[in-house]
Amino acid sequence: AEKVLGYDLLGLCLRGPREELDRTQHCQPAVFVASLAAVEKLNHQRPKVVESCVAAAGYSVGEFAALVFAGALEFPEALYAVKVRAEAMQKASEAVPSGMLSVIGQREANYKFACLEARKHCESLGIENPVCEISNYLFPDSRVIAGHLQ
Repeated sequence: AEKVLGYDLLGLCLRGPREELDRTQHCQPAVFVASLAAVEKLNHQRPKVVESCVAAAGYSVGEFAALVFAGALEFPEALYAVKVRAEAMQKASEAVPSGMLSVIGQREANYKFACLEARKHCESLGIENPVCEISNYLFPDSRVIAGHLQ
C-alpha cells in the first residue's frame, strides 16, 4: 500500500494523528486495505468460509475491496483507483464546507421537504444557491443527505 499511496498507511492507522486518518484522502484507502486485511484474517482462521463464497459486494469504497476479493481487480490497481477517488473527494470537500448524513427515517418521512427547508435555512444565512439533496438511497427507509454544512 505504501508504494501505491506514497505514504505509510499502516503507521498512520496505528499511530495517527487521528485528524489525518479522519481526512477522506487517508480514510478511504484505510477502509479499503482494512477490509481486505479482514478477509485475509478470515482466510487464515476459516479458509473454507472464503473458499465457499459465491458472491462479493460492498458499499462505496467497499465496492473496490469486493472487486479485489472477487478477482475482478488486482490490489495495486484498485488501491490506486481508491487513492485518486479519495484525493478528488478531499479536494471537493475543501472547496465548499459540506457534509453528508445518513438518515434512517419512517416510511412517511419526507426527505425532499426536509432538504427544501434546509436550503431555505441556508438562504436565510446568505448562502447563494445552497445545496441540500438526497445523494444516495441506501435502503427503503434510509437516505444519505448531502450539501452545505450549514
